[in-house]
Amino acid sequence: MVGSILAVTAVTYGLGKLLMGGRVRRLELAHLHGRGPVAHGAVQLRLRQRGELRRAPALWALNGFIQGMGWPPCGRSLGHWFSVRERGTVFAFWNIAHNVGGGVAGVVAANAARTSAGATRSTCPGCWR
Repeated sequence: MVGSILAVTAVTYGLGKLLMGGRVRRLELAHLHGRGPVAHGAVQLRLRQRGELRRAPALWALNGFIQGMGWPPCGRSLGHWFSVRERGTVFAFWNIAHNVGGGVAGVVAANAARTSAGATRSTCPGCWR
């Protein structure tokens, strides 16, 4: 099940980036920046409900698509905020921050899971019961 979830999330994340990259010029950035996290939270809360384990791959596919929709509007915003000379530096720091943040998040999550021994699973939105 975990392999299926990871595979479908990776594919739909890429599709979300691809499809949104083509549409981002015609859409309002403020709406995209606001609605994406709300949609992601709604999917996470849906995953939290009892009996959703059999629907997990489909919900994670939707989750991956929604997460993939985040980069194109952010990239467009950064492109408008910074000059052509500054963009390389800004995008480099953006990429470094995401890589470091992804690594740190994994370590923090592993330590939290180890120290809490599952005590927070029933209170954490988006966590399995």
